[in-house]
Amino acid sequence: MSEMDRNQPDAEVLAMLRAEILSLRAELAQRDAEILALLRKSDETVITQNTRQKPTGNSRGWLKTRMARMRHRLMLRHQANALSKSRYFDANWYAARYPECESPDKAVTHYLLRGAFAGHDPGPDFQTNAYYSANPDVAEAGWPALAHYVLHGQAEGRRLGPTAGG
Repeated sequence: MSEMDRNQPDAEVLAMLRAEILSLRAELAQRDAEILALLRKSDETVITQNTRQKPTGNSRGWLKTRMARMRHRLMLRHQANALSKSRYFDANWYAARYPECESPDKAVTHYLLRGAFAGHDPGPDFQTNAYYSANPDVAEAGWPALAHYVLHGQAEGRRLGPTAGG
């Protein structure tokens, strides 16, 4: 049996595992979308229930603002958790390269809130501006580049940067 014949089953197993991983990532992205939809529906339900009562002053505006802040904090926590597990995010590298984030402990939050939008790279193996260039809809939607890639883009087969032809 030649070396190539022995490697063939390994290649087939790897291909099957890769397909399963991509399928699971797509399912995870779908679950993330469902969670966001449920959060929005929950927000609408709370607002509707609270507005059935006679509003006093600016209580509706206050409630909408509080719900939006809560949704933002939940999304930030979800994104931070995903980035902290990503091989593309290196907190020590990021903190050394961008001292305005103050420390590696604050690197993920800094990248999500400011760094991505300033074009900062989250680690040596991911280029934020290249991802935005290859996926302009991500930048237009206001997503931090690596958060989008980890939570959705990878499962969708998004490119990390522009192709050689432009």
